[in-house]
Amino acid sequence: MGFSKRKGTKGVKHLPDDFDEIQSKFIERINENVVKYKIPDALVINWDQTGVNLVPCGEWTMNETGAKQVPIKGVDDKRQIIALLAVAKSGDILPPQLLYQGLSDKCHPVHKFPDDWDIFHSENHWSNADTMRRYVERVIVPYVDKIKEELDLPLKQKALCVFDVFKAHQDKGLLKLLEENDIKVVFVPAACTDRLQPLDIQINGKFKSLMKSEFQTYYANEVKIALEKGTDITEIDVDLRLSKIKPIHAKWIVKCIDKLAHERELIATAFSKAGM
Repeated sequence: MGFSKRKGTKGVKHLPDDFDEIQSKFIERINENVVKYKIPDALVINWDQTGVNLVPCGEWTMNETGAKQVPIKGVDDKRQIIALLAVAKSGDILPPQLLYQGLSDKCHPVHKFPDDWDIFHSENHWSNADTMRRYVERVIVPYVDKIKEELDLPLKQKALCVFDVFKAHQDKGLLKLLEENDIKVVFVPAACTDRLQPLDIQINGKFKSLMKSEFQTYYANEVKIALEKGTDITEIDVDLRLSKIKPIHAKWIVKCIDKLAHERELIATAFSKAGM
């Protein structure tokens, strides 16, 4: 049982005409903060939201050697959650925030996540000012405090967070919370994230690739089981209901984040490619 690509590649993003100048000023702002406040690599942090399909099939079909093509029911499934990922220039990956769509914890999957992960929800599963402040309080500040203790740094040691100009990131309450915790901010310029944001440069893509691989393995195994039971290949119907797929998807996320945690060089290289 194998998978093959079914669609074309995405279009190329266009950079601003004055990108070189924008890039230079962006890197200058980062370097000024790092030098002025003697910020170590472990406290130079980039965070970013990425949509994660509950059925991360991607642009693939499945074929059985010498047989008919297996229709993948969820190939156009748009159901998503938001994963808010953060990485440090040192190569660390911080605990993520996962946002499910709903109004209470009842929309969360039945799964035991790591204790330091922030599992929450919003009405439309998107980040907003409230979820961002929650994330800083539950993930960023504890991480910064832990690094200060590990490196024997002063309590007022500055950290630096780099993130894009998404509306929820510009919330005054969020910026005040960061300032109160001695965390400086540099915004990634608009329309430049694919060149200046480490997570966008290669980490988000790696994460999604790992998720697709988990889905492909799961789906192929479900098809194999059905075939072994004598089900006709054209009548195979893999159960992708929310109640079924949510806890399985949660397990994939934990596994993929754990794999990324061992990709310290990949993370550090992403910062280098961004000019940091």
